[in-house]
Amino acid sequence: MEVRAQEDLITELESRLTQLEISVKSITIDNRLPFEIGITLQSSTSGGHRTEEDGWNEFLAEREAILAHKFGLNLYIFTLILVNQKGETLDWSKIGLDPHIYSRAYTQFNPGNKHLDNQATASLVEQQLDFKGMTVDEIKVTTGAGSDQSMQTLSIRLSTRNLQTANRAIPDLMDSLKAQLDNINQESDYSLIAICRLWVTDQSGNNLLSNNHDVRLGRQTWGMASGVTTDWFPHPAPTWFPSPTPTPTPPDYPPPEAEPTRVAPYPYP
Repeated sequence: MEVRAQEDLITELESRLTQLEISVKSITIDNRLPFEIGITLQSSTSGGHRTEEDGWNEFLAEREAILAHKFGLNLYIFTLILVNQKGETLDWSKIGLDPHIYSRAYTQFNPGNKHLDNQATASLVEQQLDFKGMTVDEIKVTTGAGSDQSMQTLSIRLSTRNLQTANRAIPDLMDSLKAQLDNINQESDYSLIAICRLWVTDQSGNNLLSNNHDVRLGRQTWGMASGVTTDWFPHPAPTWFPSPTPTPTPPDYPPPEAEPTRVAPYPYP
């Protein structure tokens, strides 16, 4: 019965990925205790490099696997594989996670009494976000983010003069983006943005940066053109080493004037 239940949960996950128009080649059970699966996605390319669409599909597939605990599929490890039309591997990653962590992360991330308004949210984003001088070409908000049907997906398309101006703007934009979106989610009665998709292009239409950001889970993926700054990359906190505490030098005491009193041993029975 347990094996059948696991098979049913895998079928449910595949159905959810298919609804997102993700081309799933296969989902395999690699281990049953702890439960470990492999998700293989089919790319539309026959070349040796993944496309922007592949990056988006991998982002969504990973997100759906993380949120699968919402319908009973508790994963601790899953492998995500991307293959091209020739069956060659374009990308491979093994991801470990604790579903309880993400379950708690979503505890306060629910619509509550909010009445989501996509057009009003798009206007609020345009008013409140600081785009660091880049041109806003499009801001679009849709309802439904995979398993989060009561949440919103935000898409932002920006353009700038050239690579140099982009490199001056991107670090500050990316550093402040999450805090600004968190503020909108907390303060607005009609906004609950779960995913933010961001593109930056130059005036010729060349894509400089594409970033997929899960606002609540704090996970993101990106693709960049050659020469784009990496100053905005998430960096681990610096390791802290305590400063050595100097050993105090004991003061000089005068020698004792008499021999210390010796204590007689206590007689035990």
